[in-house]
Amino acid sequence: MPALHSVTLVGGWAFTFEELVTSPVFFPKLEELTVSEVSLSEMTSLLTSFPAHHSFKAISLVMQTDATGEEWEVEAFIQALCSHCNPATLTHLRLTLFDEMPWEDFDWTLDCHVLIALRQFTQLREFSIKTHRIQWTDQFLKDFAPSWGSLRILEISSGDMLRSSQPAEFNFTMESLIPLATFCPNLHIITLELYNWDAPNPALMQVIPRPSLKEQTSLPMVHVCLGHSSYAPPKNLRVERRVATVLKALFPNVRSAWNAGVEFWIRHDWPEYQDLTQEGYAIRFGPVVPLW
Repeated sequence: MPALHSVTLVGGWAFTFEELVTSPVFFPKLEELTVSEVSLSEMTSLLTSFPAHHSFKAISLVMQTDATGEEWEVEAFIQALCSHCNPATLTHLRLTLFDEMPWEDFDWTLDCHVLIALRQFTQLREFSIKTHRIQWTDQFLKDFAPSWGSLRILEISSGDMLRSSQPAEFNFTMESLIPLATFCPNLHIITLELYNWDAPNPALMQVIPRPSLKEQTSLPMVHVCLGHSSYAPPKNLRVERRVATVLKALFPNVRSAWNAGVEFWIRHDWPEYQDLTQEGYAIRFGPVVPLW
């Protein structure tokens, strides 16, 4: 199938998958690769069967991690991804890592900087990663955002990774949004999980480039989903209004949010919503999702 541009592979039939991995270079014109239900090591082997800097445009992978959680295995996968994908062509990268066993049965996590080499994919328009096993910090986005100026969709979901005994710095704060606002003007979907809802330092927000009114009209509408976190304060009017104020300051083109209370304060001064109360808005547009 030398002319095939897109392929979807599903694990579970070891013989077929091994044949693909051990065969000579196949699908030379492949641009979109979707693989699911395979182990991390199998996916690493599959990637290395492609030539260096193959011209992928979109990669979507659902992989199973080993119970031992060896860091070298993740590093080997990242190295294979970076070696066999062309940074000039890859625009969509979606990664899901799930566990072989329930995560409560064993305990291992990796620092988010195991992914540092992914900065080379400067043409990314979409980056999505879903995993319980990475400790996210604000520094991750500080390091990556300057390289990802073309990004339009960002989704980082760690699920219920953190335990109450772990230090709170191992997750995102509102401050993590600042590098996105500074370096990624084309973002229109942001999905993160926060543990701290305190407003960022105003001095840090002052350095963000402010688009002119004319430029704002050409920017994509932004939808923000900051997820759920047991570290967030209980839902209350003050928190929702403050979060909305920060979002509007960072993203002048923000239009919608995962939480109806926050979304109300984003829109409350729009002419079509000025007659609505927060309660009326929630009844009309959906239930309020608590900030926790």
